[in-house]
Amino acid sequence: MKQTMVIFSVCVLCGLVCISCGNLDSEAEQTSVQAAAAATEQSAEQTSDTNTAPYAAYNGYAFFENDGHIKYFIDTKDGFRLHCFFQSGSPEYEEKTYTLDISAANTSDAVLTISHITDEYGRDLSESFAHLSFTFYPDKVVMKVERKDELLAGGDSDNLLTGEYTLLPSQQSVAAPAEEESVADEPVHAAYDSGELVAMARAYYEAQSGFFAPETECTENEDGTYTIHLYEIVENEKENTWHTATSCWYTVDASGRGSDDITGAQITLPPLSLADTATYVGSPVKLRYIENGEARNEWEITDSKALTSCLEALRQLQTGRETELRATDVEEAFIFEFQDGSVWGLSFEEGDLLKDNVRYETDGYAAVKEPISNYLKEEWQ
Repeated sequence: MKQTMVIFSVCVLCGLVCISCGNLDSEAEQTSVQAAAAATEQSAEQTSDTNTAPYAAYNGYAFFENDGHIKYFIDTKDGFRLHCFFQSGSPEYEEKTYTLDISAANTSDAVLTISHITDEYGRDLSESFAHLSFTFYPDKVVMKVERKDELLAGGDSDNLLTGEYTLLPSQQSVAAPAEEESVADEPVHAAYDSGELVAMARAYYEAQSGFFAPETECTENEDGTYTIHLYEIVENEKENTWHTATSCWYTVDASGRGSDDITGAQITLPPLSLADTATYVGSPVKLRYIENGEARNEWEITDSKALTSCLEALRQLQTGRETELRATDVEEAFIFEFQDGSVWGLSFEEGDLLKDNVRYETDGYAAVKEPISNYLKEEWQ
């Protein structure tokens, strides 16, 4: 009997020891799992910080509407987010934020392509995007969007729509502007072609000095700025020689902001209307006319008569009110090239002007296209 009691006591004691050891193992395993989760979370945060580091300088870059309202801006402070302001059919703006996953992206590339997109509620919207990318330049970011229309919920005013948007520096930060007045105070800086900048420089100098500089040079610098030289060629009849008389040297970015290289003063070149741009831009030496329809056709035109007539018609072209963007069968592009190396591009759909993803009605487009059509007809005969 005593032997049986001893054996039973030993078994109970061994059982208690085993239970105790099992609890210790369970607690150790739980602690290990928690530590691993914390390490993973910390690693993810570090990865996010590392991935967004190359884009830190672009925090707050924004796309502006014509009335000065910010429509989109990027936030790179904690991850990579796109803030959008929609009106949803009313005058009031409503903010929506999209989180863009860049963990798998090659951040050394100037083009950042997004494959995973979620909204502020964590809903995955990736399937509704055929393409979303950001191209980073020294002074701007170009956002390209292609949506799957059949998967869009709501109307046009509720969605980030297909298009190409140029985002420029602003004072915008993570928080959206609370009042309409604060949005209106934001500076609106468009991105101009080099030919437009030359025209703006000519008009600016003429307004300052009263002299129209007949000759121009335009050089694109490595940092993305442009150096514009306005001058005239002066003849010395007695010695039968010529020399260059400089009017000014300006170095400006794509928005027309920069400096007078002679005086060192900061300048901002005022924007011009389309007609004024055509007046100040000079004489083109070549035109690339592109027709995008069922097929893409491109012609290179150097005939001076056709180019002069086309530019003269642009000086007379009147642009009207903003109209609704819509998909059409044919889009036409006119890309003028000038002797100084600058270019000026224009796009039209059904005669309406397309600029900065906005469509404007026009009056006089037929006269713009007529000399090009006549020239091409002669070439085809």
